[in-house]
Amino acid sequence: MSRNSNDQSERLQLTLLDDSLDLLLSAAEAVSRDDGPRSLKEAVLHLGNGVELLVKARIAREHWSLIFADVDKASRDKLDAGDFASVDAPRALNRLEQIVGVPIGGRWNTHLKSLRQQRNRLTHFTATLDTAQTKSLVAKVMAFCVSFCEQQGMATARADDKLSAIHKNLTPLQEFVDHRIQNISANWKDALLWVCPECWQPALVIDGGEVDCKFCKRKADPLELAAVNAEGSIEDCPECDVEQTFVYILRHNGAWEWLCFSCGQGGAGKNYDHCMRCGRMDYAHDDNDGIQVCEECQTYIIERW
Repeated sequence: MSRNSNDQSERLQLTLLDDSLDLLLSAAEAVSRDDGPRSLKEAVLHLGNGVELLVKARIAREHWSLIFADVDKASRDKLDAGDFASVDAPRALNRLEQIVGVPIGGRWNTHLKSLRQQRNRLTHFTATLDTAQTKSLVAKVMAFCVSFCEQQGMATARADDKLSAIHKNLTPLQEFVDHRIQNISANWKDALLWVCPECWQPALVIDGGEVDCKFCKRKADPLELAAVNAEGSIEDCPECDVEQTFVYILRHNGAWEWLCFSCGQGGAGKNYDHCMRCGRMDYAHDDNDGIQVCEECQTYIIERW
């Protein structure tokens, strides 16, 4: 890469970064106003465009040609004239990972994809925004943007000022999210709380067959949750007898345990295994001398004896 290419890439990166932070700040200001659906729509639209420019700013630092939709048609004349089709968001993220070598984790990819879908619906179709879900999404994507700038060394004196302003405007939003989560954790401390696939908050209450999010009010399907979270086989629950909702998973604390996504039973310290006679999953009591036989089979064996 020539010195001129380096200079051009640096100038382009700074321009895109500046434009991106302007949009992110506009999104933060909009959601901070909290004046109903209009401010939420404005926040989603500005945030979606700001994230896209942020990713392009990073790949442009690698080389200016990477922001062209067709790299083979990239030229400095087209770049200077602004006469070209730029890479779309999904391919920009792919180039960020495959060419620049900056992977975006699965959790962040989920949030960015959801934001992109929400923005596209607002741009091209009629869409209704759920207040709690949208605020959660904005908070999480904003957190990604700030972290991305810091980790990728994209902060400048001007960028730092804008990032500080973004933080200031997002404080009420984060307080809203934190307050809701604290109340939910306190009110449902005896139930299993899981991360909601709709708003991504740890507010999905799994208790006695009812599975619904106390943050965004969405209901979830236990079968789908089990399929998404299963690390291995999916079993019928030995506690509530609901089929295909009992899974073996790795929790955040590093412990493996069985959990049912219908009744919420299971947990660490409980030893579940298949019955050696009928193959049914059951709780293995400590007094069985290592022989795992379910209660039905125990009753059958005793009666036959």
